Amino acid sequence: MSNSIFNYDDSDYIYPISNNTGLDSDGNFYMRIGNNMSINMDTGEINFTSNWSDDDDDDF
Repeated sequence: MSNSIFNYDDSDYIYPISNNTGLDSDGNFYMRIGNNMSINMDTGEINFTSNWSDDDDDDF
């Protein structure tokens, strides 16, 4: 979970705190709604992001 996610709409980074949530450098809380989309829980805006890593995938 150490990889940051780039938010194309805000030109900022989201730092994951779990598989589906993260915080940006301004303290905004985000929830993942797709591989390349998140919702800003403070404003309700949907943002396009770089790919959220999916730790649930079984890569063998």
